[in-house]
Parts: sequence; structure tokens; C-alpha cells
Amino acid sequence: MASHGPRARHSGQPRIGIRGESRNPEFGPRIRVRGDGLFATNLPKIWTMGINFLKKLAICLLPLALTPLWGFLISEGYLNFGGGCKDIILLIPWLLWSLFYSLFFIVLWIRGRSLGRLIAYSIAGAIGVIVLVWIMLFCLLWYPGQPVPPGDQLGY
Repeated sequence: MASHGPRARHSGQPRIGIRGESRNPEFGPRIRVRGDGLFATNLPKIWTMGINFLKKLAICLLPLALTPLWGFLISEGYLNFGGGCKDIILLIPWLLWSLFYSLFFIVLWIRGRSLGRLIAYSIAGAIGVIVLVWIMLFCLLWYPGQPVPPGDQLGY
């Protein structure tokens, strides 16, 4: 049987696993780290479930929470898109996008998708809905309904 690490099997020294875990009881219990990067932790699983929940909830509601900030920055003149007072109208598509993003995020979260897929599918779904709304508005303005009979343009 091959040794898992730099020490021989019967050398009397503790055996070190591939991941650097000690299998000798005198060195204490194994410490397993869940997660990676910034969110690595060795807290009990019930606590990390709460952290995971709060992290996903924050990502879900972030665009919606930024809407009042965008409104403040536009209305005070810190953000200027060249439309004067009409710049505030740009918040309507942002608000719709953030509502649909949050809606798609929650639905996909319930269905058990991973965090990367949650974000990607929610962004794509919200953009798709906004494009569909713009196409519907364009079609309504392009063909408003019944044509006006000739001679009746002036209303008399």
C-alpha cells in the first residue's frame, strides 16, 4: 500500500493525508473548511446555511436597493445623461429590470440552481423581459389602432 505523503508508513511519525489533514488523534480532530475564497469557514453547517441565505438574498435585492440611490444621484445632478429633468425617466426601465431580476432570482433559487446560474439566468431573463416590453411598446405606437378616415385629420 502506498503512503499518502512524505513520511513512510511504519516510521512512527504521524501520517499526513493528501489534503494535509492529520490522521493521528494526538494532533486533534480534522478541520474541514467549507467554501472557498472570501467565504471559507469552519463554522457549523447550520450557521453557514444562514450566511449562504443572507448572501443570496443580498445579491437578489441589490439592484432593487440601488434604485433610490440612482434616483437621488440623478435628481441632485450628480449623474447627468444630457436630458435635463427627463433623466429621471431612465429609472423606469431600471426599476422594471431590477423587479424582474429579483423575481427570476427567487424562482430559480427555489428550484435549486447554483449561485452562478442564478445570477446569469436572472440577468438574461430580466433583459429578455425588458426587450419584450420595448417591442410591445414599439408595436403599440407603430400601429395605434383604427386608421383615421381621410378628411377627418383636423377633427371637424
